[in-house]
Amino acid sequence: MFTAPGGTWLWRSTFLRRVFRLAVDGSEASGTKAGCAAVRPGLTFHGLRHSHTTWLIAGGAPEIVQARRLGGAPVLPQQ
Repeated sequence: MFTAPGGTWLWRSTFLRRVFRLAVDGSEASGTKAGCAAVRPGLTFHGLRHSHTTWLIAGGAPEIVQARRLGGAPVLPQQ
């Protein structure tokens, strides 16, 4: 959960607009005066999930660990 400076919740749409998009696309693209450089234009949360899965596989994490980490059920072998 992310919070605003006043301590209230930042809803997903608000977080995406005020924080995530500014960091990913760079604040110059949005016209703000902060002037931060783009991290990776076009990056999405879903893209980060895929990257994380790839790193888990490359690191040799067992499927059960991958499933728990990503919030899904493990793939069970066919009988």
